[in-house]
Amino acid sequence: MSAAPAEHDNITPLRLAERQRDEALRFLSHDARVACATIIGMVELTRASSAALGLEPLLSSIEREARAGLSRCDGFLALARAEAQPLRLEALDLVSLLQQSIDQAWPLARERQVRIRAESSLAAAPCEADRGLLARALQALLQQALERCTPGADLHCGVAAEGDRWCVVFDGPSPAPAVELHCRLARTVARRHGGSLETEQRPGGGCLRLRLPKRSGPRTSHEEE
Repeated sequence: MSAAPAEHDNITPLRLAERQRDEALRFLSHDARVACATIIGMVELTRASSAALGLEPLLSSIEREARAGLSRCDGFLALARAEAQPLRLEALDLVSLLQQSIDQAWPLARERQVRIRAESSLAAAPCEADRGLLARALQALLQQALERCTPGADLHCGVAAEGDRWCVVFDGPSPAPAVELHCRLARTVARRHGGSLETEQRPGGGCLRLRLPKRSGPRTSHEEE
């Protein structure tokens, strides 16, 4: 008669997967970020030297790639947290949260030479959601939209009511390829709140629509599957 499998044998694959995830997060949060930050620091130090006058194009290119790597690391970390951390629901106003995200995105908009047009006929859009996760999702979509806009373009943002859902819209010219990581983060946050993310590409433009229930709540593990 064979012995029943030990309980720890059943959960070993799960613990292994969790350990691998934790190791990957530690790498992203420390090794990869430190490497990018070190490169940026060396570039800034070299740029301050008079001997670097002829190296400016190269230094700018190195700095741009290092900052992009740093942004990707932060994005992966935010995605991992969005997938794993428990939801902390609270009553909030989606119109106000979007405006806060627009205010935070102003430096990037100025750098990209894009005008953000906040357009919403709603005074407020009350819902229940995890403020931190939803703020990260809105910031990710704004960054996605701004990175795809051509200089001098207008990016239109707003909140609209669609039946029992709110729809946050980002609409503008988007000739550049999509940055999938931003959309993955926003889609994960939307799904966990019982909502969805829709992307639309059209000639000379594009649109991102984040939909959330007017009374958002966490989805069960069965629903998320």
